[in-house]
Amino acid sequence: ISEINEVLTVENKYENEYPLSSTIFLTDACNYKCLHCFYSCGNKVNFMEEETLIKCLNDLKQKNVRYLTLTGGEPLLFGNLEWCIKECKKYGFEIFLLTNGSLINDEIVRILKENNVYVQVSLDGINESYEKIRIGSKFEWVNNGLTLLKKGEVLFDISFTPNSVNLNSIEDVIEYAISMGAKSIHIPILEEYGNARENIQKLQLDTKVLLDVLINLIDRYYDGLRNKIKISF
Repeated sequence: ISEINEVLTVENKYENEYPLSSTIFLTDACNYKCLHCFYSCGNKVNFMEEETLIKCLNDLKQKNVRYLTLTGGEPLLFGNLEWCIKECKKYGFEIFLLTNGSLINDEIVRILKENNVYVQVSLDGINESYEKIRIGSKFEWVNNGLTLLKKGEVLFDISFTPNSVNLNSIEDVIEYAISMGAKSIHIPILEEYGNARENIQKLQLDTKVLLDVLINLIDRYYDGLRNKIKISF
């Protein structure tokens, strides 16, 4: 975990000497084993120790970091999430939490809302296409989590990684995200690391096919879709 955190901090560097934002990898444990996970999480059980987290927060504060992303693995598996978030807030960080959304419950919503945490939920399909990619998942779990976020008025967006398994569901995911009140949808490109490297033959898209879909989406965005939801790549 410490090695991953070092890499993430370097990758998040801004133009200045120190990064404006940084990422803390709380754990490599995860309740899913996603085909495209570039950290190869799923069967691991390492968690950042509390004293290590405090040291990280001190170091990042001294470097004038303002925005802090908490990720994993699945960060909601971190033993004392409320303590973790409150410690981050003590240092004045704006917090962004990346999650698969399946473990969200009323208590998690309370913690997120009270501490003004912005959430990104990974949603790589609807129903069957989602469950084909996120091994060990049930779409109803993430649907329940997003419903609770919406009900609790927690700000969130959606992340959708297009690949050959789920590309046909991209429009359904966008419409679903709009219906759930997502502020934006992030569409990153599949990175050939970790599980994605092992499954690349199953996941890889023809470049022209992907470009055609994205260009069509951009055209729709400027034709009025942007009035309903923001899209980033």
